Amino acid sequence: MTLRLQPMVLLCLAFLACGGPWRQTESDNLGLEGGAFDRVRFMLSGGRVIEAGQSLSELPVNLRETPQWAYLMGRTQLLSGHADRAVGYLEDAHRRMPASAAVKNDLAVALVRAGKARHALPLLDGLLAAHPKDPDLRLNQAVALQSAGRTADAQETLSRLARERPDWFDARFNLGLAALANGDAQTAVFEFRQAARLKAGDRDVLLGLAAACTRFQDHVCSEQAIREAISRFPEDPKVLMGWGNQQEASGKLEEARHAFGKSTQVAPNCADCWYGLGRIQERLGDKKATVRSYERHLEIAPEGMTANPVRMRLKVIQEGK
Repeated sequence: MTLRLQPMVLLCLAFLACGGPWRQTESDNLGLEGGAFDRVRFMLSGGRVIEAGQSLSELPVNLRETPQWAYLMGRTQLLSGHADRAVGYLEDAHRRMPASAAVKNDLAVALVRAGKARHALPLLDGLLAAHPKDPDLRLNQAVALQSAGRTADAQETLSRLARERPDWFDARFNLGLAALANGDAQTAVFEFRQAARLKAGDRDVLLGLAAACTRFQDHVCSEQAIREAISRFPEDPKVLMGWGNQQEASGKLEEARHAFGKSTQVAPNCADCWYGLGRIQERLGDKKATVRSYERHLEIAPEGMTANPVRMRLKVIQEGK
């Protein structure tokens, strides 16, 4: 039995908002305005993450020992894509500033992105108790619910948000993701189409629509979506993986191998790319190539969600030689 790459592997980019109107007041209450911290905040707001991290590391020792410094370093790590590191800094800030809603929110976001959504939910529940109508917090909660495997609850929460705010892209896109994860392909197709109306040509919407249409067995829709994605983003590894999945679903395994192979060329450190390539190679009976791809996947993501299944497949393949 070969491994199966689920479409949701390509669709993990659910948007986590930073919080609603309460956030500016809460951030001001952290004492970040003025001086060196204010400069770092300005850098982060402009997306200058590397500069912000460098500035934080160069601050005097007395400032680096404050919870405010830990909070800003946590945000810097989060924006840099290092969720695990962000959790450590933000947990330190939360321990020393337990009443700060801004810290709680960012810690919850970091926990979700680090694969610890169940730990994020109590933080978000507490924030929503204080701000029950805040749409961004409700979106964050829905994303955390989905990441924790509570897909039905996530879909219900996002459905309410989409009804209240029908032109909010984040709500429609995340509802599509939740419906797809919940096995509701018809709703997923509809919501991704609504998201496409709001943000035409978006890469993740096109991938989501392709996956949802495949699940709904509308192969014309699926191929149209993935072809548009390829035409817009020909060198994007996620799009190439989506194309590989679509080709596999059509029974075109050699074309699928080519697509996944190209994804590993343009993104040699993409663990999912090597996973998908190995899976197709295994289906084609190319054991040596399969082993190389699976081993490369494990080198990149030894603790990833597919690491243990890949190790099991490698053992089976190698013992069968």
